[in-house]
Amino acid sequence: MRKEALFAIFLGSVIGLAIAFGLMRANKALVPAKQVEATQSPTQNPSLQTEEKVAAGALLVVKPQNNAIVPTSKVSVEGSSTPNSTVVIATNGSEAVLQTSKNGEFTSQVELSGGPNQIKVISFDNNGNESSTSLTVVYSTELQ
Repeated sequence: MRKEALFAIFLGSVIGLAIAFGLMRANKALVPAKQVEATQSPTQNPSLQTEEKVAAGALLVVKPQNNAIVPTSKVSVEGSSTPNSTVVIATNGSEAVLQTSKNGEFTSQVELSGGPNQIKVISFDNNGNESSTSLTVVYSTELQ
């Protein structure tokens, strides 16, 4: 009788832990999916932000948004700065140096590693002025 009670307690604990672990994994899988949907539909018009900020000579990164969660290993970094300036995009493992267009726009593909990635974008204009911004993008392999 005593062995049967201990076995029942042990089996009940194992089943309870398995159910709790399953619920925890399901909850984690559903929460990032909602965040991705929210980050893909911006509430403001990025082109209006671009015109306002570039007129002041500042750097603006339109894509990706800060703290975005993406399901792919490559992400496009898009933005604008002063026309014909040099832009450096640095990630965890690589750098890209490019020139902005006549309109001050730039775009570049960057490779992400799994997990959180720090992306730093620095712009240097012809007068030697520097503008920079940093953002975090999370590459999740579980959103496939």
